[in-house]
Amino acid sequence: MEILNVIEVASVKLMEIEISEDELDVYESCLNYVLQNCSPREIEYICGATKDELEGMQENLTALLRKYTDIREATIKQPLAHAH
Repeated sequence: MEILNVIEVASVKLMEIEISEDELDVYESCLNYVLQNCSPREIEYICGATKDELEGMQENLTALLRKYTDIREATIKQPLAHAH
């Protein structure tokens, strides 16, 4: 991953990045895991964002993967069963 450009709008930094398809897929999978396995309170503590905000980010990543990639159709993955 590489940051190509940074601009500041008001108090928000917007970054233009170069990222691989695989990296984007991993980030989407991580968001899915957190959303499926953490309570809203845990999400805010861990991520510093609300569950709704995280869901919006995950939806954006899924849309990008569906639009621009052909490795797979981006879908929410089912959690793995834990070995006991």
